[in-house]
Formats: sequence, C-alpha cells, structure tokens
Amino acid sequence: MPNIPYGGEGVPSGVDTQEFSYVELLAGHTPEFLAVPGYQGDGSVALPAFSVVGVTAGNLALAEQDALPLAIGITSAPILANGDVQKVGLIRGGNFNLDALNWHASFDTDAKKIAAFEGAPTPTNIVLQKVG
Repeated sequence: MPNIPYGGEGVPSGVDTQEFSYVELLAGHTPEFLAVPGYQGDGSVALPAFSVVGVTAGNLALAEQDALPLAIGITSAPILANGDVQKVGLIRGGNFNLDALNWHASFDTDAKKIAAFEGAPTPTNIVLQKVG
C-alpha cells in the first residue's frame, strides 16, 4: 500500500500554508442596504461587480467625477463585454468601504470617492468611508 503524505487535518498534501486576502465590502449598517432590480448593461464594456455606475442612454456605465454619467449606484454582479444586454440589480443604499469598489480613473482621491453619491436621485442613499 502506498504511503500518502498528508499535510495535516484539512491541509492537502504538498500545501504548507493557505493564505487568503480580501477587502471588506461593507463599512457599517446604516443606512440600510437596498438593491433595486431591472437595470441593464449593453455588453459593450465590462463592468466588474461592485462598480460605481450611472445610467447613460438607458444602460449602466462607469460613473465619472464631474461628468456624465453621475453615480447613482453600485453593480451587484459583473456585466460581461460580450455584446449582449444583461440585467443586473443595482445597489442604491448602504454603507460601503470605498477601497472595495471599482472606480473610474477620474475618482483619483479618497475625497472625490466619498463625495461620489452626493446629490444622487432617490432612492440612492449610499455612504462611503475608508476602512482600516
């Protein structure tokens, strides 16, 4: 019978350590989390999950600072650049870690990111803060 080297309980053979890194998405419990269904991307450009977006010509697009589209929400799932219209829920409320979100390059400072949703239309109620 062969001798199979086990790395220990729950650790596969040949693996010394397991490391995981992540960025916490939520930064608090107020305001309450709100996701609204029915938004769409046209599939012309990829939008990762948790992208800060606005709407242009009826489709979601990465929001820009001091330009159109202005930020109204955060994508709850990715939109693929495959040319197909894709429906996605849009997060319109919650308290988020600004470092966990995908931003347009025009949001180049934390202050610009924190101010991204100021003046956004109802029902948007998003608070952003730096965590850690």
